[in-house]
Amino acid sequence: MAKIDVQGTPVAVISGGADDYASDADLLNMALFGKTAKQWRDENPDSKGNIRDEVNASQLVCLANLETLNAHFIHQGLVQAERLKQLNQTAMHQMKLLLADAGARRLEGNQP
Repeated sequence: MAKIDVQGTPVAVISGGADDYASDADLLNMALFGKTAKQWRDENPDSKGNIRDEVNASQLVCLANLETLNAHFIHQGLVQAERLKQLNQTAMHQMKLLLADAGARRLEGNQP
């Protein structure tokens, strides 16, 4: 799986393979972070929280947007692989916009 760097924040680029994810939470994790919660825990055994406890404000905003969009895709009847592909594309686009936005940078404590 490839990753791109968007102003210092890694964003996963996913091709939309045939992987099945146990939950929609992991589908969203894959779309934004490029890994499931278990994969993140395995990579960060000393962390007391989970992947969502360690992200920045821009990633949380993006994740909330992806949750809403995923519900819309489910309502439309999109299969999981197609939802993952579209959610990942949306995550990349939104992270570029959020990280370029001065208001979002202030949320992160990074003044323009």
